[in-house]
Amino acid sequence: MRHFIPRFGKTPQINTINEIAFQHRKLKLRSAQNNERGLSLVELLVGSVVASGVLGIALSGALFNRQLFLQDLNRTEVNDRLRTALDLVGSDLKQVGESLNQKDSKFPVFAVASDDNGNSVIKIRRNLNLPILRVCNPSGINAGSSQNSIFVYGQGNSQNQAPGCEKPPGLNHNELPPDLATWINHRNNSGGKLRAFIYNGVDGEFFTYDRENQSNFSIHREAGSWKYDYPANGISRIYLLEEKKYQLDEDEILRMIIDDKESVSLVGGISSFEATVLVEDPASKNNNQKQAAIFKNTFNFSDDWTTIKSVEVTLESTNPSDADSAINSRKSPDGLRLTRQFFPRNVLSN
Repeated sequence: MRHFIPRFGKTPQINTINEIAFQHRKLKLRSAQNNERGLSLVELLVGSVVASGVLGIALSGALFNRQLFLQDLNRTEVNDRLRTALDLVGSDLKQVGESLNQKDSKFPVFAVASDDNGNSVIKIRRNLNLPILRVCNPSGINAGSSQNSIFVYGQGNSQNQAPGCEKPPGLNHNELPPDLATWINHRNNSGGKLRAFIYNGVDGEFFTYDRENQSNFSIHREAGSWKYDYPANGISRIYLLEEKKYQLDEDEILRMIIDDKESVSLVGGISSFEATVLVEDPASKNNNQKQAAIFKNTFNFSDDWTTIKSVEVTLESTNPSDADSAINSRKSPDGLRLTRQFFPRNVLSN
């Protein structure tokens, strides 16, 4: 019978379980050492480059969106400014010849000229809806004279008076004719002086009406001499007109000047102000042909204003902001220039 006798010698060099535990502890120790060490220089450089690229793209997009926003905002401001100016000018153009109370196609109510810079100057006159007086001086008024008293009703026998110069019937002693009384009240309520317009059917001029003589029904001109003759033939008349002049000044401000003394700033930033008048072609009118039209850049007070078909007004604005060249370089001419047409409605009643 054989017996197994254990052999005592060397034990195994690697114990599997112990080796696994040892390797695990070794990995944990190495990982902890790496965490304590932080990022390397190469890793920092790569991260910085990536972050810079992302920020650059984001900033570029933000600036581009800002440019688009400011461009739209500026264009809106420009269009609003142009529309406002055109509405103001157009409102008066529609009232050319207002309240004249007579059919006179040559009455000087509208004119278009050009200034030294090529911009248009528009003048519009309208009656203030007050009575129209007549020149009733027995010998009329002569050009070059300094005759300052203008009789608006006749004196003495009505048979020798010009048409329309007869005193209203039924006036009591010291009672004024209603038309003259209206002028006196308006003058007293307007600071004591008025800008009146005298017209002989062809030519006319403004003068300052400063007082009246109620005993002989006359009004008084402050000073000066007359440019034209004003005969007492029933045609020479005196009006209280309002004259508005639209023009562009050197500061690119569109101004409305009332009666050559009161200046009102309407809108700024206007680089160009143009007016074109569309009128009937006289040749086609005289030949009974189909009415044709021609464009005129100038229109004189002596022209027949009842031939006007429309007035075209064009405004061009300067860039609202010159500080941002990038925005201005992207701007389209569209939106900086606006044109509208207006029709003087009183043409239909003359």
